[in-house]
Amino acid sequence: MAFLKDTDRVNETWRPIYIGKYALHLRRWLEIFPGEQILILSGEKLISDPLSEVKKLEEFLGLEPVITEDHFVFNEIKGFMCYKSFDKQKTECLHKAKGRDHPAVDPIALLKLRDFYEPHNQELSELAGINFEW
Repeated sequence: MAFLKDTDRVNETWRPIYIGKYALHLRRWLEIFPGEQILILSGEKLISDPLSEVKKLEEFLGLEPVITEDHFVFNEIKGFMCYKSFDKQKTECLHKAKGRDHPAVDPIALLKLRDFYEPHNQELSELAGINFEW
């Protein structure tokens, strides 16, 4: 479904492809809100180093810093950090769809998708001022 039938062209209207064009969506937000009112966090860093991303959020919102590394615990099943409540009685992880095994994708299809998204991701990096290293 990622490619138009009987072609190798990416199906830009297929919802999973369309929503992945983050620069398009960010441009729309920037037409309404000044950039300093928008915080963009890295989903990859939220998985690999959640504390640093949460600290950015606390600072951006002007909140008293209260989240510490003690609020995170590695979940062996999910393969990433999960959040422990303040009373440390409950641990919350991302939705069950996160951390799942992904289906095998044809390497040529992956290359075509990477080529398709490259200019969109470059624009996103420029708009956001972040190198996402995708």
